[in-house]
Amino acid sequence: MPPSAGRKSAYVARNRKALINSTQRVLADVGPSATIEQFSEAAGVSVSTIYKHFKDKDALITAAIIEAMRE
Repeated sequence: MPPSAGRKSAYVARNRKALINSTQRVLADVGPSATIEQFSEAAGVSVSTIYKHFKDKDALITAAIIEAMRE
């Protein structure tokens, strides 16, 4: 049976948050010149998974910066 919409959206939100957290760590260590491959490796996901959540590297970095400012 497929997951309910609520469980699926919670799963997507957790994945997105994990991607943002790992991106923040890579940015702190490497800076904005880090590659999408470095971000995916740090998150333990494929590059295509990142692109399911974010349009491009700039969108990922922007989300990480915005989240850091909220914290």
